[in-house]
Amino acid sequence: MKKNHNIVSTDRALKEIAFDMNILLVEDDLILQEQLKIFLTRFFGRVDTADHGQEALDKYEKKQYDLIITDLTMPFMDGIALAEQIKLRNESQQIIVLSAYSENDTLIKLINIGVDGFLLKPVDVKLVIKQLSKTCQALYDHKMLEYFNLILEEITQELKDSNIELENVLNGLMKSRASIKESDIALRELSDDQKMMLYTRSERIDATEFHSVHPFERDRRKDESLEDVIFK
Repeated sequence: MKKNHNIVSTDRALKEIAFDMNILLVEDDLILQEQLKIFLTRFFGRVDTADHGQEALDKYEKKQYDLIITDLTMPFMDGIALAEQIKLRNESQQIIVLSAYSENDTLIKLINIGVDGFLLKPVDVKLVIKQLSKTCQALYDHKMLEYFNLILEEITQELKDSNIELENVLNGLMKSRASIKESDIALRELSDDQKMMLYTRSERIDATEFHSVHPFERDRRKDESLEDVIFK
């Protein structure tokens, strides 16, 4: 019962991470190809098929695939040659090899090419799910890492832009402060007559401002009439 629970759990987990992935199945046994395609469609978003290596390579040139599952012994181009050609085009491409035998020399050659997994014929469903889960989890983790790196780059760029904007604002404030300070120093150095000239302008000013610049003698002599001040 526990083993069945583990299989169901693995099956569900594989569906969750592989539902939007595309797969290319390369198998010259058309009956087995159809059976595998029906099985794989349970997990993957799209499953394309090819009858031999050359057909697979032609399709690979036109479309992108997250995973390739290929047989070894096929006409026109076998699985080893196909794996070599694909890895030349995309070193990070995930490839799982199907094989009816496990010769050490062949396996070593495939490992050196960079194949990511092996499945023996006749196909064991449990082993297929286990291998697919391992491979697809690696693919999913890689995609998530790329996604988070992209988000991090965007946030970093936004921070850089904000820092530049803030620096420009601070520089503007510093310039304004320096300008005010220079104006204040220049104003202090003016003579009284020069200060008075600053207020000689065409526009109207209110009485309070005018009084601060042109105080009446009357303010200092409260007992005098306005006529006395004017005609004195």
